[in-house]
Amino acid sequence: MLDKMDDIRKEWIQSDILIFNSGHWWTPMKLFQLRLVDSSQSLNERYEMLRVFLRRDENLASPKSLSLYDKI
Repeated sequence: MLDKMDDIRKEWIQSDILIFNSGHWWTPMKLFQLRLVDSSQSLNERYEMLRVFLRRDENLASPKSLSLYDKI
């Protein structure tokens, strides 16, 4: 979905606020269902999860952006 954002930028480029309703994909149950985390949660998998969240934060790090989310 985010890959397609550039294709429709004319619709949102002048917006002051963009709201992404994607938080439900990051719940613990979804991560297990998608097999991104197994029940043992090895150190490598935890590192990968941390890397995903850090990348998200880097992408949102902008003077005009604000990210509000609940901790899992």
